[in-house]
Amino acid sequence: MQDILDKNIIEEKTGNSITCEVYDELDSTNNRMKQYIYSGKRDVDLIVADSQTMGRGRMGRSFDSPSGHGIYMSMLIKPDAKSDNALLITSAAAVAVVRTVRKVTGLDAMIKWVNDIYIGKRKVCGILAEAVSYSEQEVDVVLGIGINVTSSGDMFSESVRDVAGSLYDPGTCSADKASRNEIIAAVVNEFNSIYGNIGEREFIDDYRKYSLVIGKDVRFLKDNDWVFGKVVDIDDDGGLIVDTSDGRILLNTGEISLRLR
Repeated sequence: MQDILDKNIIEEKTGNSITCEVYDELDSTNNRMKQYIYSGKRDVDLIVADSQTMGRGRMGRSFDSPSGHGIYMSMLIKPDAKSDNALLITSAAAVAVVRTVRKVTGLDAMIKWVNDIYIGKRKVCGILAEAVSYSEQEVDVVLGIGINVTSSGDMFSESVRDVAGSLYDPGTCSADKASRNEIIAAVVNEFNSIYGNIGEREFIDDYRKYSLVIGKDVRFLKDNDWVFGKVVDIDDDGGLIVDTSDGRILLNTGEISLRLR
């Protein structure tokens, strides 16, 4: 049976607590949400597209968004003084996705700092949080989440084909397979349950629990040079604590690669 996106189902499964828009195709759900914010329209909480022509990830990378096979969604977050930390919001979203995937699929989803979700050695989700100023002093956050549900093989570009994976094998049909509407609503519900008390940072325990990188050797760029180290912990703001030959470093931005020394 075809997995059709339906705004009414999504809104119903979130307890009608959000306003959702669903599109057959957009250049980017984040772009559409940002356009709304810039124009003063801040009454849409969630935008979902069946496909994207210019899906984006961190570092300006593209995010493959084939029609009918993935979840491409953007949430409007209106931070207050307790929750204006973009890294904290991204970390909360990662935990929300991991909790959802584990509940609906039973698979051992894990987090690669800061914003990628993996099952085994395959990346199944990317998260992109973007701050958007809508007045001189006030900022919203557009939280983009892309999840590969049944996409695979030639649906991925060559640059990511070796690492990209999906929640479900596209060649199988199972009565236990969750619909995209159900997964979207579950992610929204999980995120909102976290965000309501984000200042307490209780979810960080799960961020650590489901981390792929704690205890692992990594490398990262600093001042245009590769730095090698070992991840020892994640702090309460979602920052990565790394021991290097030059001492302990706290990473709040950037990207790491898992590497042997």
